[in-house]
Amino acid sequence: MSVMNNKKPGGREKVLSIISSARGRPVPSWDVQKVHTPLGWLGTSGDRKARELAAEGIISVEYILVEGPDGKRRRYAHYSFPESQQLELFDSLPGNQDVVGYPTQYGSYNV
Repeated sequence: MSVMNNKKPGGREKVLSIISSARGRPVPSWDVQKVHTPLGWLGTSGDRKARELAAEGIISVEYILVEGPDGKRRRYAHYSFPESQQLELFDSLPGNQDVVGYPTQYGSYNV
């Protein structure tokens, strides 16, 4: 019987893959909850994992005020990180080692 040493991607890796795929644009908190990612399903814990990553300084969080239809103002978290860090994280995520090239906001990035 062979033993596999591949670790299954967790919530943190899935959140990072979502933020990385946004190519520098802030990702609203509702986009990291209850979604399918290339690494698998990310449930309701996605927002909590994103807050943990922000608390550790791995990603940044910005709170945007939005006025609702009822006139009340609400704060919504948006997550992002610098583009240079995006490329490093994208390359380090499971399943991305075989990617020959992937698009960026400045054109195609070829490995």
